[in-house]
Order: sequence, then structure tokens, then C-alpha cells
Amino acid sequence: MQEKSGVAYMKSKKQRAFTVVVLSLLLLAGAGLLLLLRPPCLIRSAFGVECPACGTTRMVLVLLQLDFPAALQANPFMLFFLPAAGVWFLAEAVRYIQGRPLLLTKRWAAVLWLVALCIGLLFAVWRNLV
Repeated sequence: MQEKSGVAYMKSKKQRAFTVVVLSLLLLAGAGLLLLLRPPCLIRSAFGVECPACGTTRMVLVLLQLDFPAALQANPFMLFFLPAAGVWFLAEAVRYIQGRPLLLTKRWAAVLWLVALCIGLLFAVWRNLV
């Protein structure tokens, strides 16, 4: 609930849907910009090691050509993580529009994201040792 001129109000379902659409468009525009600009990885530039996201741009580009083996080779972690994160975003968006509590407020969600972070870190260590 937010305060506006001292009066408490809730966002309408239409306002929440508009917020989700704007946020989705901004995320898509950001992803498109990254694909166009192809900036170098800051971690790789600074430390000389590959981060868990290194190869994601190559992975997306070969996925656009429906070359799944090449996508798996480019970045197997992000090949599975990005769709899962997309499903999570969609579920959160639906819950937000409906006015229900977000999944991120659940204790199990924090554990799930911590596990994903640990898997990403282990993948980064593994890919730099192999």
C-alpha cells in the first residue's frame, strides 16, 4: 500500500499489469542492446578468468539459429538458468498483477536462489580449471 496525499491506496490490476509490461520491455531492450553491442566481460578483462555468464551472448546467437549442441557448448549453465529465471519472472509477474505476495517473500525461494548462486559459482570454478 502506498500513500498519496495522505490517503492510502492500492495499485489497480491494470496499473500493476502496465508496470509488468514496461519492466518486461525494458529487460528485452537491455538484452537486445547487449546482443548488439557485445561488450566484453568485465570479470574476464580484469581477472583473466571466465565468469558463469561468459559465453552467454554466443549461446543466445546460436540458439537463434536453433543449434542446441553449440549453445550447450557455449554456456551450459546459462542455457538452463536463463529459461528457469524467465519462468520465475513470469510467475512473479502473474502474482504481482493478481495482487498476491511474491514468491521471493517465501523462505524456500531464498534457498532456491542461493542454490542457483552456488551452482553458478561451482560452474565458474569448474570451467576455469578444466
